[in-house]
Amino acid sequence: MIFLKGILPLFILLFSSASIAASVPGEFIVRFKTNIAKDKFLRSKLFTTAKEIKNKLMPLVKVKSFDKALIKHLKSNPDIITIEPNFIYTIPEAPSRPGPVKFDKELVSGPADPYFQFQWGLDNGQSVSAAASDISALEAWKITKGDRNIKVAVIDTGVNYNHADLKENIWTNTAEYNGKAGVDDDGNGHIDDIHGVNVYADSGDPMDDNDHGTHCAGTIAAKHNNIGIRGVMDDVSLVPIKFMDEKGRGSLENSIKAIDYAVSLGVDVMSNSWGGVDYSELLKEAVARAADKGIFFIAAAGNSHTNIDKRKVYPASFDLPNIISVAASTATDDMASFSNYGSETVLIAAPGDKIYSTAINGFKVFSGTSMAAPFVSGSVGLLLSHEALRPSFAELKERLIQTSSPIRRLKKLVKADGRLNLHHFLLNKRQARGPVESDWKSYTLDEPFQTEHPYGEMLWKTKTF
Repeated sequence: MIFLKGILPLFILLFSSASIAASVPGEFIVRFKTNIAKDKFLRSKLFTTAKEIKNKLMPLVKVKSFDKALIKHLKSNPDIITIEPNFIYTIPEAPSRPGPVKFDKELVSGPADPYFQFQWGLDNGQSVSAAASDISALEAWKITKGDRNIKVAVIDTGVNYNHADLKENIWTNTAEYNGKAGVDDDGNGHIDDIHGVNVYADSGDPMDDNDHGTHCAGTIAAKHNNIGIRGVMDDVSLVPIKFMDEKGRGSLENSIKAIDYAVSLGVDVMSNSWGGVDYSELLKEAVARAADKGIFFIAAAGNSHTNIDKRKVYPASFDLPNIISVAASTATDDMASFSNYGSETVLIAAPGDKIYSTAINGFKVFSGTSMAAPFVSGSVGLLLSHEALRPSFAELKERLIQTSSPIRRLKKLVKADGRLNLHHFLLNKRQARGPVESDWKSYTLDEPFQTEHPYGEMLWKTKTF
């Protein structure tokens, strides 16, 4: 049974761009030029703790050492391309805040899902105080509600794939489902990965033990079944990929495994509500491999109220064609006070304050760019399910920008100067955006261009360019 007990707690979920660099103590990830070089290194037993990272896409080894001289020696090895600390990426929590937000929806005939009334990001019920802050989902759903052939990976703390509002949209690996228990039936290196994978625990069970991943999943894909809430997509194959522990901490090693697993499945979209301040070439290469396969990579911008054009967070700040970084907007179309921003790095804003969605047991209200990114992930999934011709990364980004709702208070904070509008996005309905400074042109005149003074009469002077 799914139920609501009183007023649910609300957490702001964030990764701080001001946080201290963190990594697994003494652990390093080493990338070799070839598998032959990797195997030779493992046979040398230079590190007793050296362990191959199973990865069909690149030769990786994890080593443990507190000897800086030895690590420095490794970096000079011509067979090694990269050696990096095993960085930690997070979704830490801030103090709770009151919630949820409820709007008067008497003006519209809303869906029968009982908690849809709290989902202001999808439909705010024409509230006077927030007349245009939602993404116009009701209008969009008249066009499409999705397609099971579209796969969206939630790379996070896992997902409660048995949740009544999610289970119908969870992806199923038929080879493992119809195969033998305890056997890697499809030969992908993971045993019994029936509904996804848990690379953190090296198991085929991506069950959530934090709530965060399940919350993100609900915004993307909660079934329109009159049970609880509604996701942006009613039909989709949602792939849960757990790479974080119960406290919302995941290593560089496991983030690479998670992304490469999603690549191996041929997903269409990856939803990523996590990050950190440490630049990793290995992580960037993993996201680039997703780009090579045409996979859209949606990333939360972070919650430190920081301009990430200047103070980078990753993966949101990687300069890669498939990354779409998302800021959080409020029910009054302001930038959320906690949200990171950046007119060059952050593409668009989406609802991220007091967002009601699925949890491991029932439903909860969370805030953060973690909550905003899934709105865009689901919207991209809807577009891919609606149009036969798949857009390029550049085309899709330009479409998100031009179809967004221009918001004065978001100007110069995100590249789009506005908030996601799903209805216009599906229709490719462009919004009037005013002059763009980067498009202005300067002219040098042969003589001053001005009218005569003083004005004895109305005098006009023209110039032909």
